[in-house]
Parts: sequence; structure tokens; C-alpha cells
Amino acid sequence: EGELSSFSAVQLAERILSWKPLEASIGMAALNSLIKPEGEPSNIKDFIINNGRGKTISVIGRFPFNDEISEIAGKSYFLEMDPEGDELPPQACEDVLPKSDIIVITATALINHTLQRLLELGKNGINIVLGPSTPMSPILFDFGADILAGVKVIDKNALLKSVTQGVKKFRLLKGIEPICLYKNNKKGR
Repeated sequence: EGELSSFSAVQLAERILSWKPLEASIGMAALNSLIKPEGEPSNIKDFIINNGRGKTISVIGRFPFNDEISEIAGKSYFLEMDPEGDELPPQACEDVLPKSDIIVITATALINHTLQRLLELGKNGINIVLGPSTPMSPILFDFGADILAGVKVIDKNALLKSVTQGVKKFRLLKGIEPICLYKNNKKGR
């Protein structure tokens, strides 16, 4: 143990199946290293704001634009593992996702093995899988995702420098570009 460099990327990617969060995170990172990210430069926040005005929006995860969603949505629900303030616990997804027009799901749901159920519950709306760990592969469309919003590394040295210097906030990382991949190449529904 402790010798990850002795495993192939495929062997490490298999760890995505683990119920241990750290193991599954390693698996997700390895999986993403094997995928050539598809998508075009895009800011998913703009899509959500432009298409969500007056609609019901559910967000699983804390994102920097959650306050803006609250302002433009007709009704908004925010779900978190450890809810604070007006956030709802994860169990509320069974009630709120089926009645949502737009569902934003953190890609961490892949790591904690809840993504499939969340996509099923959100099938009546637009399901967006969001975050830097989102596998930018259209295979997720087969499971109910409508939009994948992740990143593409454009300067690996700048990214490595950011990470090794301890940058913790995603939006402060250098060397990456936000990209989106839309099911059927549609930017709206």
C-alpha cells in the first residue's frame, strides 16, 4: 500500500467502485486521466441562469453561484450531505428532483455512488453533472445526464503549479478551461 505508481491507470480507475471515498476519488482521477475530454469552452452558470429564470431548480452540492440561482429561480432547492441554513438533507432528493426543471448534480455523486439514482429522479428535467471531476464523455448521456460541465487541462504545468502551491478553490486553479458537452449538441431544451 502507498505505492500507487506501481499500478496502471486502468487498475487505479477500478477503484471508482470502492465505497471508501479516498479510494473512489483516486479511481475517478485515474478514469479522467484516460478520457480525452469532449466539449466546448462554456460557462454552465450562464446556461443555468438563462434557462432557469422562474423555473424550479435543484442543486446537489455547494457551488459559488447558488445565491444567483436562488434569485432567478421560481423555486430553488439546495441539497447537501451536511445541510446548513436552508439546505436540505440528501433524502429530500426523492421529493424535490422529480418536480425540478433543472437539476445540477455535483460530480462527487459519482464518487459516493449516488449519481445513477439522482439522474433517475431528475429524468423530467435537465440533468447537469457539474464539477472538475466530471468525466467529459458522452457515455453519461446513456444514464440520464443531459449536460456535462467539467474542465479540460490546457496547461498542465500551470495546473501542477497551482495544485502543488496548495490552491484549494477550483475557480483559482490555473491551466484549466471550463467546458460543456450537451446531449445531442443542444444548448437548450
